[in-house]
Amino acid sequence: MEKPLESSPLVFKGKVVLFDKTPSLKALDGVYLTYKTPPVVEVKTPIALLRVDGPDRAKLGEPFYITLYATALKDLEHVWLNASIDRKALACLSKPAYRYSLCSGCTWKMMWVFRGLAEGVHEIWFTISTLNDSVSIGYPVNIVLPSLRPSVNVTFIVTDFDGETVFKNVDLGIVNPVGDVVNASIGSLGNVTVKLQMGTYEIFIYRDKRLIGRETVDIFHSDNITLRTWTYDFNVKALSEDGMPMVGVPALLKTLDTNVTGEYVRLSTSNGLIRFDDVPNGTYNLKVLGWQKELIEDVNITIQEDEITHIVRASAWFVRVKALKTDGQPLPGAVIHLLDVNRTELKVVKTDAQGYAALGSLTAGVYLIRAEFSDITVGSQRFEVPPPGGIVEVPCKVCELKVIPVDLWGNVMVGAKVVVRYNPTRYIFKVAEGVFQTPDKPVSFLIPEGSTCEVSVSGGLYAGSTKLVLDRSMTVSVKSFITISTILFLTLTALLWFVMAYGWRRKVRVYSVEILRVKSMISKLDELHREGRVEDSIYKKLREEYINRLNKLLESRA
Repeated sequence: MEKPLESSPLVFKGKVVLFDKTPSLKALDGVYLTYKTPPVVEVKTPIALLRVDGPDRAKLGEPFYITLYATALKDLEHVWLNASIDRKALACLSKPAYRYSLCSGCTWKMMWVFRGLAEGVHEIWFTISTLNDSVSIGYPVNIVLPSLRPSVNVTFIVTDFDGETVFKNVDLGIVNPVGDVVNASIGSLGNVTVKLQMGTYEIFIYRDKRLIGRETVDIFHSDNITLRTWTYDFNVKALSEDGMPMVGVPALLKTLDTNVTGEYVRLSTSNGLIRFDDVPNGTYNLKVLGWQKELIEDVNITIQEDEITHIVRASAWFVRVKALKTDGQPLPGAVIHLLDVNRTELKVVKTDAQGYAALGSLTAGVYLIRAEFSDITVGSQRFEVPPPGGIVEVPCKVCELKVIPVDLWGNVMVGAKVVVRYNPTRYIFKVAEGVFQTPDKPVSFLIPEGSTCEVSVSGGLYAGSTKLVLDRSMTVSVKSFITISTILFLTLTALLWFVMAYGWRRKVRVYSVEILRVKSMISKLDELHREGRVEDSIYKKLREEYINRLNKLLESRA
């Protein structure tokens, strides 16, 4: 730049350095004072601010990663990011990046991958540029020779915090002291073996790309190492207002971390416990619903300890129903339908041997009960929660029929089979049966009131039946009579035929022997006559007698 006249102001354009304080005038050698007016300096703002984050050293031949942050100071268009290196010393494994626009205040983050080719300190220049301007920043990296240490085989096992559960399908990031990363995955076997150089390692544990644990381990010999994670067992105890456990209610545990997905759904057990196993640490939203789908708990919970139990006490009461027969005794096997005031079915349960059935924890309100037995409705009840004593009694039109089978002389028939055929309605036909054991415990049947019944008993040669309409619980004696069954008749017939056949076969066998003897005598007589040892008159007379006898035997056998 040519020196201007002393009488004119100093005006120039170019790049300047901005100081955080005013420099000494002596450093300017008085040049500033030779002008009548101060110099006019036009300062140009850079298009972006650059920041680099990465290692200051790397091993020769191994890749290393550098992150570049470019924050635009004004709206930019057609923006490029590039890196300049000494290609004999470094190799860039990433490609330049391009964006159509970058708004003011926005930060463009990009990770660059390099590999050292020569030992020493080398400069990497990162540049952000547009069609009109550019800004650069330098970053030095020291490339060193890798240190060689003995290697050993190490087997890693990952468990939850208390060591009860061995994890599968998790990823490990194993970092050595100089920042090198070895990645390993644990599959279906539940462990992985990695060959590592001796030293101290930082191990990061990931499941579904979420960090669930981090440990520092010293490795100086082959070993099996168990890594414990930040996964904990979390419990919820669901209780009704009266302290009874709420059975079968659902709970939803959902993470509040927007960067990960985590949602768990469980049902409470018979003691009201809802257990979530192996939940990663963090803050979660817990929702618990009653079995009527009403929300009884909605709270945010931070899980950072193992075996925490959260108590949920709902505004509900535990209710049981007791079904009763017409005589006031418990009715087992009754099907209980619980309905709301709109007659919408909420639950179906069955009474036990004592006539009880648990309806669970119910919120305050009015409910209906419909009791069924033998596929027909036998009782109903309307009640309000909470009921007195927590029990709702339902009278049912069911009677007990006891049967005692007896013979002609009034003796009980132990072991006799009892069959009851009954019609609760015109279109329903049922059959029940049992075996009579002792007089003090007759065969008992539970039958809807008003059913038409036919009771049949059978045992040995005895059988009997009777008909009745069951209008109350009762005990009946059914008299039986001697009967010849079809099977017995066929048996006797077969026996008679056997006796007759045996006698006939015996008779035939006797006659057959006699016939053979007579035929032998006739043959012998003929032989003697041919030899001339028997006269003709005697021969004819004897032969005639033998022939007559043979004919009689043949006729008798037929």
